[in-house]
Amino acid sequence: MVTGGPGPLYWIRMSEARRSAWRPNRWWLLVLAVWTVPGVLGAIVFYATSIERGRDISWGTAFLYLLPFWYLWALLTPIVVGLARRFPVEGARKWRNVALHGVLTIAFAVFHLSVGLVLVRAATPSVDRWPLRQALVGFVQTYFEFEILVYPTVLAAAWAVDYYRRSRQEAIRSAELEVQLAHAHLQTLRMQLQPHFLFNTLHAVSSLRDEDVKAARRMLARLSELLRLTLDTERVHEVPLEQELEVLELYLDIERERFSDRLAVEFHVDPGALDAMVPNLILQPLVENAVRHGVASRPAGGRISVTAERTDGRVTLAVRDDGDGAPPGAPSRTGVGLGNTRARLEELYGPEHGFTAGAAEGGGFEVRIEIPYRAGRARENVEAP
Repeated sequence: MVTGGPGPLYWIRMSEARRSAWRPNRWWLLVLAVWTVPGVLGAIVFYATSIERGRDISWGTAFLYLLPFWYLWALLTPIVVGLARRFPVEGARKWRNVALHGVLTIAFAVFHLSVGLVLVRAATPSVDRWPLRQALVGFVQTYFEFEILVYPTVLAAAWAVDYYRRSRQEAIRSAELEVQLAHAHLQTLRMQLQPHFLFNTLHAVSSLRDEDVKAARRMLARLSELLRLTLDTERVHEVPLEQELEVLELYLDIERERFSDRLAVEFHVDPGALDAMVPNLILQPLVENAVRHGVASRPAGGRISVTAERTDGRVTLAVRDDGDGAPPGAPSRTGVGLGNTRARLEELYGPEHGFTAGAAEGGGFEVRIEIPYRAGRARENVEAP
């Protein structure tokens, strides 16, 4: 759905920009937070075990003994993430990469236990008085089974995050494509309307050229002004109702030159609806349809009523003529105007709009549109995103 003002893609991009601005800091904060958890739990277990065995240590010593050991994994995490992206377990070489990660699992476990032991002994020299080689053997025997689970866990987390990011980027690209397609469709519909209207008006000018030269000139002047306004809003999908009515009045001036007193137009406009955003050039094809079927085909002419109301957060637009309408059981009027209007409303509002066209109660033909009310400012153009 394409509407005026910032659309969903705008807010998605703003959110992505804000995340990108502090992503490096957030990354390290997250890594430290993750590895703090086993460090704190390990310190608690170590303290409790030491007290149970009669060893007099403080909480500070317990934390200094375990936290450096686990924070070493915080430093190794970016390396593991890089290896996960460099050697994914997919594609033609997935089995080779699986075997490689198996070897790296053992290598990282041994490296972490060795360097971790050195850090532990440096941070708390009074706790562990065993010779380094004997302490390392004890470390490996105690923690190796757990250590070989850490590298695959970090690998899986890295692949999961990358998968989420790819899915999100794919969703954004799909949304962008959807908006671009909707925008292109709307532009196509607009381009379809303008030649249709221009052809009809020039045909009318041609018919008046030999009968009433002054009227033909006035019609051309009005047409020039109308085309200027439509070109000024070429990329605009929604405008305030007040502006839409001004464009409609220019069109009606042209038609009045054609039909003189055979054409009567009434406006019933709720002042509270004048600032409502409505589809650009939504009324002109409906009035043109009413002129064609309700006025031009009748020697005595006819009357057209244009209504705009705002109630309960909705805006209702209606164009009615007092012509013959549609015979009972017969299909409604068809043509470029009504079909184009229906398609544009579907693109702009989806299920939030209402559209009916058919015989009016008491005679004639009526087209009625309902759309959500959104306030705009008079004379302000709102471009599509």
